[in-house]
Amino acid sequence: MTSKNKRLPKSLPSKLVTSKRINSGTFSQLTTSQIQELKEAFALLDKDGDGVVDRDDLKSMLTSLNQDASDEALDQMLSEVNPPINLASFLTAIGSMLCKISPRADLMEAFYTIEDTQSGKMSLRSFEEALSRSGSDIKGSELEDVIRPYTNHGTFYYEKFVNAIAGTKEN
Repeated sequence: MTSKNKRLPKSLPSKLVTSKRINSGTFSQLTTSQIQELKEAFALLDKDGDGVVDRDDLKSMLTSLNQDASDEALDQMLSEVNPPINLASFLTAIGSMLCKISPRADLMEAFYTIEDTQSGKMSLRSFEEALSRSGSDIKGSELEDVIRPYTNHGTFYYEKFVNAIAGTKEN
């Protein structure tokens, strides 16, 4: 472990500590709107309002979303981010994950290869066919869960999807 990594908080997950992008600069990688959204998400996760997201908070959130809240699922989640999960460690962990996402322009360019009018939307069928041709192993229900908020009447609004994961043009 380098001396740079030794200065990081112990609450950071070990696999994140080894990443070159995990440091105080992680916060500077996030836009103001992303930080605000992450603060709001943290507040929603912190059901008891004690400033820490713990096992009970995660279980409550998963249950409310009708997701697997078994001990195994919770163990798997908590193994990725060592408790206690306070706002700073939450922002750092999520920020590091967001840093791994391709830049917005690259994501939009990838969608333009499928939908050449650059309208920001395409038929859901076209998107599913493109994924199938690419050899993607994402299952139909998994894909639906991910893109549901960005679809309407058989249309996938890929620009809204990219905005959600990589920020808007203005950010």
